[in-house]
Amino acid sequence: ASALLSYFTYISTNSSTHPASWFSELNLLGGPSSRVNNPPPSAANSAYSARDALWVVQHYSTIPPASSGGVKKAVDFVNGLNDALAVGYGGYLNYVDPELSAEEAHGIYYSRSTYNRLVGIKRTVDPEDVFWNPQGVGA
Repeated sequence: ASALLSYFTYISTNSSTHPASWFSELNLLGGPSSRVNNPPPSAANSAYSARDALWVVQHYSTIPPASSGGVKKAVDFVNGLNDALAVGYGGYLNYVDPELSAEEAHGIYYSRSTYNRLVGIKRTVDPEDVFWNPQGVGA
């Protein structure tokens, strides 16, 4: 409850001064008995690492490119939303955070055992790095 109070206090205090549009998505994963948290055996070894999460929160902000300091303002606002939740921060590769190094991203996007398993798979099926991005497995 305190995390939600902090979150909505941040929004009510700061959103009116944010110079652009923004939105948040709050997705309920369903709790301990959901299929997300208890996948069938065929999906149990997937790369998705947030299976123990109750909620997934995604924050977005856009700002006109000509805005003075706009990108920094947008990033600072979104980081403030994240910080206001005051809970463990995670990430998912489909929502790339351009401020993270490859090593930081790997630590946030995957558990260590999952990442090591994915590196082994990548070395086998993509030894030439055809499928590459700055935060991808093996980067």
